Amino acid sequence: MKKLSLNPNRIIMPGEYDIGNMPILKIYDRIYSRRKEIVLPPVIVTTLGDTEEIKQWLEKMYQHWERPVLFSNLTLGTLEGRRKDYEQLFEKLASAYLLLDGNHRSISACLNHRKVSALEVNCDKDLEEIRRMVECGELFNFNREETSLHNLRREFVAYCLSLNIRESDDSFTFCDGKESQLKYIKTVEERVQELVENKDIPDYMIAKYLGEGK
Repeated sequence: MKKLSLNPNRIIMPGEYDIGNMPILKIYDRIYSRRKEIVLPPVIVTTLGDTEEIKQWLEKMYQHWERPVLFSNLTLGTLEGRRKDYEQLFEKLASAYLLLDGNHRSISACLNHRKVSALEVNCDKDLEEIRRMVECGELFNFNREETSLHNLRREFVAYCLSLNIRESDDSFTFCDGKESQLKYIKTVEERVQELVENKDIPDYMIAKYLGEGK
């Protein structure tokens, strides 16, 4: 497991980001603004790993869904759209880190123009170590059920593409609608810029990020 210090533009956040817990964001922002972030545990990241294995699985399942009996149940344009989506997704994820835990800390670091302290999970043993660190209080939490890194990476991809994996036979179904989550898959830096533009965070955070009042 590697310790990293990452620029926010190198970390990909899954799905449409909702602040959710604003009080927590305010606390983290205060910690970062006072340059005390060393007291916070690192966020958890990984890379996409062996993309060919995941691509082969996706293509096998897409071919499965081309069968007339299944294809007829899909909204028009779903299969074609998702095929394009997964190619674009892999381009996005190829040289990036996938954020597994630590949305608020990552956002706070970016708002204060700081790098993100991270632990990179590289193997199944690392996942076990992460859970041990949670139990010992070294990390806040890690709310992932996957016991293998392969399944965790695959689940990340499936979420981005709005697919539901059926673990019993490795197949998947499509979530309702023909569009995936691809348009919401952004770097931490892109997400912060969006939060600022939409004024989804307090004015003082926006002013600080934009450098106003200096």
